[in-house]
Amino acid sequence: MADEIDVRILNMLSTDNAISQKEMAYKLAISESYLSKKKKELQYKYGYIAKYTIEIAYEKLGYSTNAISFIKLHSISKQKTDKIAENLSNINEAIEVYTAFGKWDIYVRWLCRSPSEVMENLNKVIEASDIEILETTTFGIGYKRVNGPILSSK
Repeated sequence: MADEIDVRILNMLSTDNAISQKEMAYKLAISESYLSKKKKELQYKYGYIAKYTIEIAYEKLGYSTNAISFIKLHSISKQKTDKIAENLSNINEAIEVYTAFGKWDIYVRWLCRSPSEVMENLNKVIEASDIEILETTTFGIGYKRVNGPILSSK
């Protein structure tokens, strides 16, 4: 179980993973060696840190169209749903693919250069699938995006 220092470390890393060891230790009022030990425990012992990564400004690289698609299949079987989800996972611009329970069978989040690129990718899906309903929405202005909630030590 994560203690208060662990939670503060995780929150700091989730908002700025480029923060220096020295600055983080100072803000936490702990030694750099203790911080290093805690970070290693969080990553290797407890698995709370899956990986260190960067956040790319995709919109500056031309990827400005975010969209989500909900897919309902004509007939449902685990094998068919999994196969279609796996095929969708192989499309580069499909950045999230989930099977779902409820009204929809598959959820896809797209990050593309344009709405027409979203359509091109959807056409790949339609051609190769037993789709009953395909509903896609393109996002407008983004107001918040985080990887997860701020953690508390409760």
